[in-house]
Amino acid sequence: ALIKQEEEAGKQHDIPSVASSPVPSSATTTEADITPIEEQEPMLVAPTEIIDTVVPLEDVVLQQEEITSSDAGKKEEEEEEEEEKMEPKKKLYNWSTKEEAKQAFKQLLKDKGVPSNIPWEQAMKMIINDPRYSALPKLSEKKQAFNAYKAQREKEEKEEARLKAKEAKEKLQRYLEQHEKMTSTTRYRKAEQMFGEYEVWSVVPDRDRKEIYDDVLFFLAKKEKEQAKQLRKRNIQALKNILDNMSNVSFQTTWSEAQHYLMDNPTFAEDEDLQNMDKEDALICFEEHIRVLEKEEEEEKEKTRVREKRQERKNREAFQAPRPLTCLNFMWRT
Repeated sequence: ALIKQEEEAGKQHDIPSVASSPVPSSATTTEADITPIEEQEPMLVAPTEIIDTVVPLEDVVLQQEEITSSDAGKKEEEEEEEEEKMEPKKKLYNWSTKEEAKQAFKQLLKDKGVPSNIPWEQAMKMIINDPRYSALPKLSEKKQAFNAYKAQREKEEKEEARLKAKEAKEKLQRYLEQHEKMTSTTRYRKAEQMFGEYEVWSVVPDRDRKEIYDDVLFFLAKKEKEQAKQLRKRNIQALKNILDNMSNVSFQTTWSEAQHYLMDNPTFAEDEDLQNMDKEDALICFEEHIRVLEKEEEEEKEKTRVREKRQERKNREAFQAPRPLTCLNFMWRT
């Protein structure tokens, strides 16, 4: 582009010399047509007009450099803006003491989840892009803080593993104790077939699992015993209430007759627990009810005897009372 501008500038400098020369005529021009040079009016171009349109080469070069530099500056600004958009803003940290910087470096290791069983080279790849990596300027200080973090992290990991194992065992124990298919008579092999595919079962080691299972069986046996005790007590009381409200049962009713009466009773027929209660308990409950009825019958008979004796005594006393002397009075009047 600069070479073309120089050529154009050179052509414009040559224009005055060409314009000042007379215009040549054709070869057949006659002498009459030729006029003296003095009489002809040459068509000259004013030198001032040509000079005004010519741009110096140095100015052109400077303008081109300014345009190029401005374009490059804009391009750099655009690239910087794009980089700022692409790169996340880094948080700035300030540490007033060496101990704070050390703690910040350890916290960086913890935040990035650096385990205790990896070497420094692997840990460095995980934390090097974080601003807190430069909290400790020396590599020896970084490694020293890293080793202290590893020792502390190893203790924490052991405690976490212990708590995790404890939680898994407690979860398995609760799961077995509350499962509807588990009873105190369920075998371990049967339980393994039922729960072996579940994580709550497989996550616990076999040795610990067997110990937990024995504890679960003991708990279920105790629970079932208590439930049976409460159910037996409830069934006996419910059967007593039913017998008390059955007017067709007397002290002379037999157990066989009472069973037929119970089957016809809607309260007894709708209660599955009562129908499944122990037969011996039901018989004992019936016998106690009959004894109560017999006692009531005896008491009623006793009351009847007392009333009869009282009435007899009243009758005797009324018969033995002295009569008035009506006959004597009658004789005296005569």
